[in-house]
Amino acid sequence: MVYSALAAVLACGCDGFVRPCESLGSELLSAAASKDTIALAEHLASAETYDFHCREHNDPLRDGDRLSRLILNTENMPLLRTYLRYPIPVDIKNDMLWSISGHKKPEGLLAIKMLLAKNAHLDHPEHRCHLLDTVDTFMKFDSLGYDFDRVSDRTGNNILMDYCSCSLDFQRDDLGKVLRYFVSVGVRTDIKNQQGETATDIAERSGVIEVLREAERGRK
Repeated sequence: MVYSALAAVLACGCDGFVRPCESLGSELLSAAASKDTIALAEHLASAETYDFHCREHNDPLRDGDRLSRLILNTENMPLLRTYLRYPIPVDIKNDMLWSISGHKKPEGLLAIKMLLAKNAHLDHPEHRCHLLDTVDTFMKFDSLGYDFDRVSDRTGNNILMDYCSCSLDFQRDDLGKVLRYFVSVGVRTDIKNQQGETATDIAERSGVIEVLREAERGRK
């Protein structure tokens, strides 16, 4: 009975399990893993979906493979360049940018530049409060001319506002470093989002207003 229930879950790919790959998915993941730009381009030329997440083996403990992440993980620039020639949805490119943002290898920096050139931004559909060692990452983006005041088309938030929504369930010191950095480089706190809230309003609501105020006092 338990076996039957598990098999049903695996078959539908739901409840946290990733759907098993069909033959096309397996072929494309194999192409990406082997850095086959020709096979990738042939698919993308007529594709309706530019990313997918599937599991090649019937093992519930194995993470699923995602095409966009695998393209990044190969550290093969021709493969990424091929991928970005096609109309990849911005949410996928944003997810890729966050995924590669902390990489310190030269290939990682080149991938960031390529994604930024294709209008990717640090704007994730499900913003997560990445805090540990993120200041070094943001300094790298600043050196590339990234606009931290850019507001999300979805929310109207700039990146400082997103971090003001983090709760103190996270490390206060790490959050303080992030907010201090954004304040120090002049990221605006007076922008209003789609709900009419400023960074201060968001920080009040999330309970991190004192952390933001400390960051602002440190700038004066």
